[in-house]
Amino acid sequence: MRLFRALSCALILAVLAAAVTSSAQTGSSPGSSQQQPGQAPENPIQEATQPTSLSQQQQQQPQRQAEAARENRPTFDVGGAGAGQQDQALGEVRLMTRYSDINAGSPEGKARSFHNQGENDLAEFNYFLDRNLFSTGHRFQFLTMFRGTDDSSIDPERNSIQKGFVRIYGPRDEYIFGDALVNYSRLTFNQNIKGVSASWKLGKKWKMSATGGVFIDRWGSLFKDQPMNQPGFAIDPNTKAFLIDPVTGARIPTITGCQPPVYPTPSNFVQSNDPQCGRPFAAAVSGARLEYAFIRDSVIGFNFSSSNDLVDSRAPLAVGAPAPFPSPQPATNQVGSIDFKYQTRGLRMDGEFAYSATNYDRRLQPCAGAPTVAPPSGHAIFPCDSRMPNAGLGVQDDWGARFEAAYRYKKLNFRASYVRYQPNFAAINARQISDLQDFLFRVSMDALPWLTVDGTARRNNNNLKNQQAFQTTIWGPEGRLIFHDLSFYRRASLEVGYRHRMIDGSTNAIPLQFDVTTNQFVATPITGCSFSPALTGPMVCIDRSLRQPYVELTAPISTTFLTVGYERRQSLDRLKVGQSNNTDRYYFGFRGIYDFGGWHLSPTIRYELERQNHRNDLDTFLGLPSNQVQYLNPLQFLYLDHDTNRLGTATVYVEAPRWFILEAGFRDTSATITVPATLTVPCSAATTPPCVAGQTTISQVVNGASGYSRPSFRVALTYKLMNDENKVLIFSFERNNNFYFGPPTSTDPVGFPPGGALSPLNFDERIAGVTFVYKFGKRGR
Repeated sequence: MRLFRALSCALILAVLAAAVTSSAQTGSSPGSSQQQPGQAPENPIQEATQPTSLSQQQQQQPQRQAEAARENRPTFDVGGAGAGQQDQALGEVRLMTRYSDINAGSPEGKARSFHNQGENDLAEFNYFLDRNLFSTGHRFQFLTMFRGTDDSSIDPERNSIQKGFVRIYGPRDEYIFGDALVNYSRLTFNQNIKGVSASWKLGKKWKMSATGGVFIDRWGSLFKDQPMNQPGFAIDPNTKAFLIDPVTGARIPTITGCQPPVYPTPSNFVQSNDPQCGRPFAAAVSGARLEYAFIRDSVIGFNFSSSNDLVDSRAPLAVGAPAPFPSPQPATNQVGSIDFKYQTRGLRMDGEFAYSATNYDRRLQPCAGAPTVAPPSGHAIFPCDSRMPNAGLGVQDDWGARFEAAYRYKKLNFRASYVRYQPNFAAINARQISDLQDFLFRVSMDALPWLTVDGTARRNNNNLKNQQAFQTTIWGPEGRLIFHDLSFYRRASLEVGYRHRMIDGSTNAIPLQFDVTTNQFVATPITGCSFSPALTGPMVCIDRSLRQPYVELTAPISTTFLTVGYERRQSLDRLKVGQSNNTDRYYFGFRGIYDFGGWHLSPTIRYELERQNHRNDLDTFLGLPSNQVQYLNPLQFLYLDHDTNRLGTATVYVEAPRWFILEAGFRDTSATITVPATLTVPCSAATTPPCVAGQTTISQVVNGASGYSRPSFRVALTYKLMNDENKVLIFSFERNNNFYFGPPTSTDPVGFPPGGALSPLNFDERIAGVTFVYKFGKRGR
């Protein structure tokens, strides 16, 4: 009944939208884009990027259509909506039904599929309106996206609002109600909200923006409550019968809900799969920006951002509740910043300095329980260390900064950037990483008409306040040569490059830890690190490097694009010798766009192969107990293991002159992984060396293959009703196979396959569906 009501609602809205469309001004084709004041909200039904050439459009269009047909994503495209001055109204109704058949050898295998067994339905209604607002000099925009489905693989909610906003804008002001993309600066506000956003031009050089609203995962979380705990009895998932306590003979009680009860959690608590169970705290957000353009293409801005998690937006949960029901931490965060952009001729600079104040858990009181002795200089006891983000310390403040510059001088291009985000710096409305210092410098030069030289140096590290046990530093120089416009074939491009990475994690002092038994701070080496015998430092915990030469050739031939490449990754780990390996990667790509008498054909093929050579036996054998080492075969230390990863894809797009469009694709990803397995075998005369007196079994370490294979096939046939691309039927079919292979075991020394039982995790899916799409409305110029 819910789905019927959703379908009825969608059809009624479609009729109303069609009536509105009849009074709108029409145009034959979209016109050129014209920049409007302010920034329009992000539109999820519009492509994120637009092709830059006709060939790119031809290449991307069949891919987008094929993906939309396979994944049942909305294809409602408003194009350059809002860019012209003519009224327009666009709508789309999408109705889909499909049947999923999931075959598995065990409940564990069936549970790995995210599809729903049986028949599922989908109804979507999307509508966009853009028109003049009563000749006031302003324009009015309206967008809504509504979805109703009983297929949780499409949407965890049955009936939901996907997007919606009202926008009123003119030459000097803009107002957005609903979904809005707020983009003030990189370190203060840069995300979608649900609320009100406005901007005004003040004179010729000043601009003021302000916003306020809520940040939440979906619209439904604003007006839907989390499921409450419901007492009941445990049921067997296979037989659906009540579980009986073998001692008392009574039914086993259970509680179902999102959160465990406040009293001690019973072992038979069952968490609901309702989508509202995993919802985050709703955050009340606000912000403002004042911008001044002091010269052309150069501005300075003053920004403010605030985020306040609302504790009452989720069901109550005790602070510090143990896993698997950890208590979320509702935080408050305020950030202020100054940013600037400066551009003149070949020079461009962009920078920002921000300061934040954050309470990482507003429910907790100031930290208590510090040791009875004073910690050494620069040290504190967790969770009272104010050098890092900790709940219970109240408001913690810190700063962050970034700077970028680019300069072009004749044939030389320079680019440099520097960022530093202190450990306690947080920008919740901008999602920046804290405890990071990163420096990058890049230079490129057009050395010859057919040669470009490019070099990059990058270094980053953490532990900016010595608050971690050790500092991790990554140093990554790289360079490449790009050969282009060659005399024998000007369209081809050959790139040859080399990347190098060095990762070091070390400290000059062993970290201290408070010992409650002695009431003192003592040096505590970290397991897996290398340190001096006197425990005075230095301590090395990470010492890795990577060498990666590569070459890639791209050769367009008419409307065919060929790509072939090779790279070699040599990874060296000086602390964990078993992690050292050499990897060879080969890849080949083919893409074509062809026209034959009105038929459009676009095939794509890509194949990748990675082969890794390593000796994981070293770590395995060195970690064995001493009573097993005497039975090892020394040749195992020299055994070279080979792991292989393979990825192959093939797609084709065929559009007939009339009526039909066909999309088909095949994808196979597989891997063969060598792993050591410890087998328990009975002692015999052939055991070398023989077992000791009284020993009946012995553990042996052998190498065996494991891995997986996941071939899949998808096909979709689109039929244009009355040869109208705005009214189509899409018939689709999808087949996914998932096979897993395990290493040898004591009961199956050969491993499977062959010779053993199939993995219980294997499963396959068959999905058949029919989709009807109806697009209506007129697009303005």
